[in-house]
Amino acid sequence: MSKGQKSTFTVQSFREKGKGLEAEPPQQANDEAHALRKVERMASGKAGAVAIRQDGHPALGEFQEPVVLKVIGRVPPIFGDFQIPDVIPF
Repeated sequence: MSKGQKSTFTVQSFREKGKGLEAEPPQQANDEAHALRKVERMASGKAGAVAIRQDGHPALGEFQEPVVLKVIGRVPPIFGDFQIPDVIPF
């Protein structure tokens, strides 16, 4: 990682709403391991959840494309091929 670059970690869960999904408020994680633990917890009882890392230079307002770390269950199509069939019993 270059000087000034920072990684942020976000976890987002989704609940069923009609025939679609509704996003719940995103939560920040401290690091990748924390995000991976948190996505497991947040997916419980939900349609699905996703953990994301985004690298960039906050001071410059420059950010790279987000990297999907893990998907559990059903998430919006924006996550494309990352819809991994990880099933958590509800």
